[in-house]
Amino acid sequence: MKTLRILVGIWFILGCVGAKPLSAQNSKLAQEYYNNGEYEKAAAIYKALYQKQRHNPYYFDRYIASLMEMEAYDESIKMIEKALKTNKNNVLYVQLAQVYERQGLIDKAEQMYERAIKELPANPNQIQRLGLAFRNKNQLEFAIKVYEKGRQLLKDPKLYSFQLADLYRREGETSKMIEAYLYSLLVSPNRKTSVQTYFQKYLAEEELDELQMLLYDFIEKYPEQTVYPELLQWYFVSKKDYRNAFRQAKALDALKQENGSRIFNLAQTAMNHKDYDAAIQGFEYIINTKAKNSRITLDALRQFFKCRQIKITTKPNYTQQDLESLENDYDRFLNTPRTNKAEIAGLIKQYADFLAKYIHNTDKAIQLLKELIELPGVHRYILAAAKLDLGDYYLIQNQIWEASLLYSQVDKAFREEHLGHDARFRNAKLSYYNGDFEWAQTQFDVLKSSTSKLIANDALELSVFIQDNLGLDTTDVPMKMYAQAELLSFQNKYDEAFAKLEDLSRQFPDNGLLDDIYYLEAQLYAKIQDYDHAIAKYKIVIDKYSEDIRA
Repeated sequence: MKTLRILVGIWFILGCVGAKPLSAQNSKLAQEYYNNGEYEKAAAIYKALYQKQRHNPYYFDRYIASLMEMEAYDESIKMIEKALKTNKNNVLYVQLAQVYERQGLIDKAEQMYERAIKELPANPNQIQRLGLAFRNKNQLEFAIKVYEKGRQLLKDPKLYSFQLADLYRREGETSKMIEAYLYSLLVSPNRKTSVQTYFQKYLAEEELDELQMLLYDFIEKYPEQTVYPELLQWYFVSKKDYRNAFRQAKALDALKQENGSRIFNLAQTAMNHKDYDAAIQGFEYIINTKAKNSRITLDALRQFFKCRQIKITTKPNYTQQDLESLENDYDRFLNTPRTNKAEIAGLIKQYADFLAKYIHNTDKAIQLLKELIELPGVHRYILAAAKLDLGDYYLIQNQIWEASLLYSQVDKAFREEHLGHDARFRNAKLSYYNGDFEWAQTQFDVLKSSTSKLIANDALELSVFIQDNLGLDTTDVPMKMYAQAELLSFQNKYDEAFAKLEDLSRQFPDNGLLDDIYYLEAQLYAKIQDYDHAIAKYKIVIDKYSEDIRA
């Protein structure tokens, strides 16, 4: 009787609304009752709303949910069975099963689940709704059965692949998960990045090998699809197997008639991961197959030579013959007649750097950059960077004025840009080498706020170094000798640098620069590939000066 009175009261309220339809306002009121635990009131409103809008399953679902909270199981069963007579919606069987489960009637619930799947029609909407209903109830095994049967009913093995993949993953069926994700790409190739992320996140190392085998199968079955070779390329990259990755990339480049960007990016990745042989192979492919003056070919040429240089110079005990072989290849390419040398200005600058730092032929490096600076059409940033390098090479030759002039030109032209800060730093360091410490420190202090983190850090380090060491002795001679040794190191005059540091240690045995001297000696030994002595010097710094910055 109590329930009846409440229902009559609610119907009266709804009737008093008059012209206002049963709508969102009443639905909101019912939801408030439900949230507050007033399930009888909620049920009354939801029932009234459902009877007015039988096409809206939401009100029916909320009505059944309210009855369940009231433990009105008989009423729930009665309403669901009545709905089933007029509405062949298999989701109703899932609701009925939930009622039986709440009563502890597990066998009857299972029967309803199986019946929902057994009577499933070949209707995509019904299949989707039933699968979602099972997922929402965390009945994953039944959700899988729904989607698998849906494939059979609709005679399409690709359907519901994405949903199935996630369900297989949750159920621990890795092989089926991989296959389902691969099938999903036939329907939506644009999901490739998402699928890669799932594979990376959920597959163990040995399971990735299973992915490889399945990819070969899919490539054979669907040769017109490019997404599977792309995934195979990604797989090889994830294994750092760049040679096989390049095989896929080359095939895709030819198939899709690309400009080589895929191969360039892959070569760059291999280079970053220190697989220099694979990177060289990639850059060389672009050089040999793409238009000679295209932007990507010119970039590949620069990276090709850069990669070869890194491969040589990071190898312990590389030989002069190794360096000369690369120098000859640089010369051979640069002496090939070209229509516009400005297009390869970056490569010329790179070659000059190699000549100065490794071949120690600063005359040739200077000549190359002087010619580059005179070329018409060179980009202003490359031109400025070339001037900075040219200033360094003049400094190596002890032409201080020429170096400072070039640094100042770039500083003036790029005052508030990175190149300008770099030029100012080099000019300040030149003053430091010359023993003008106070002026140099003033410049370093300004550059500590540079937008370039590297310049700011280097400026801070040198500023602190000068401040800490300049006032330690009654004379600034030790600091000047140390700065001269650093300059000699910069000029690749290693024997003279060692001699200068030895004189400094002998003349001022108790000065505060001893840890710095050992540290600089270690760097010098590393430059000349005498790694045992470098390690020994570093160890002295660590053992004897453990509290200092150098340690």
